[in-house]
Amino acid sequence: MTLRNVTVSGNSAPNSRGGGIHISASTVFDFVDLFNVTISGNSAFRGGGLDLFGGGFFNLVNITVADNTATLVSGIRGDTTVRVSYFNMLISNNDCGFIAGIPVSNDHSMEGPTDTCFPPGAGDARAVADLRLGPLADNGGPTMTHALLPGSPAIDAALDADCPADDQRGFARPVDGDGDGVRRCDIGAFEAGAVAPLAIPALRPLGLLVLAVSIAVAALAVLRRRSMGLVPRKC
Repeated sequence: MTLRNVTVSGNSAPNSRGGGIHISASTVFDFVDLFNVTISGNSAFRGGGLDLFGGGFFNLVNITVADNTATLVSGIRGDTTVRVSYFNMLISNNDCGFIAGIPVSNDHSMEGPTDTCFPPGAGDARAVADLRLGPLADNGGPTMTHALLPGSPAIDAALDADCPADDQRGFARPVDGDGDGVRRCDIGAFEAGAVAPLAIPALRPLGLLVLAVSIAVAALAVLRRRSMGLVPRKC
């Protein structure tokens, strides 16, 4: 299963687990990939944002997990049988509960203000006091996202080799978000400073016909003006 460029928000499982997403990999999916996903504002008894259970391999790349709640483990919970690989992941106001013994690999991820999610990894930042993360809002694109506010330590702090080519909104990355002259990816699903791609409207057959006629009329007008000596000719 693959989730790409989506937001999971406002769900609840008050007497169960996995308020946002609950995946039992051993009976449903062997491989689960999440790219540019925001998991925010969900609640559960256990694993408010994401609950991983029953084996399988989970690949979490440039996801943002923020402001989920639970009685036990508000952010991400995983049992001993799952394998998790996460890169450029941003955890804000949430905690993790990976049961001892779980094989986890990670790189260039960031968590704040808690320090519960990451074993030591290259480029990681843990217990960050202020991630400078905006509220879940319409920041462009088809889905709601958490913007990285100016001065966020997550800006230009990801590993480019693991970054998707676009952020969750479909805006191209990397960009130079901190103004130091070097373009680097941001941690999480949002790329600060990225701009929306140029939208070129698709023309239906009638629109193409109108465009062709307009071009032909304009060309005929120019030819007529030249024949009347109203348009200078090049020597």
